[in-house]
Amino acid sequence: MNVLQAWLLVGVPTLAVGLGLFVRRSPIRAVLGYLVLAAGFGLMTVFHRASGALFGGILALLYAAGRGGNMERVDTGADEEGVPDAALHPARRRPGTV
Repeated sequence: MNVLQAWLLVGVPTLAVGLGLFVRRSPIRAVLGYLVLAAGFGLMTVFHRASGALFGGILALLYAAGRGGNMERVDTGADEEGVPDAALHPARRRPGTV
C-alpha cells in the first residue's frame, strides 16, 4: 500500500472521526477521540512514518491544550468576563432598568 492509499483508507477517515469527537466539550468523547487518533497513529506509522508523526503531533497538541481533562467539566458560562451582573442575575436589577 502506498502513501496515497494509506491516507485515503486510514488517514482521512481517522482524522475526520477523531477530530470530530473533540467538537463538543465532553470528557467521554474526548477519550474516544484520543483512542481513535492513537489507532490512526499506529496504523499510519506502519505504512508511512512521517504520516504517523503527523498523527502524533495532533495528539500532542490536543493533550497540551487540555482537551478531555478536568476543565471539560467546568461550567464557565456564569464566569464570563464582560457580562453585566444584571444579565447574569436578573433578581439583582435595580428598579426601573430593563
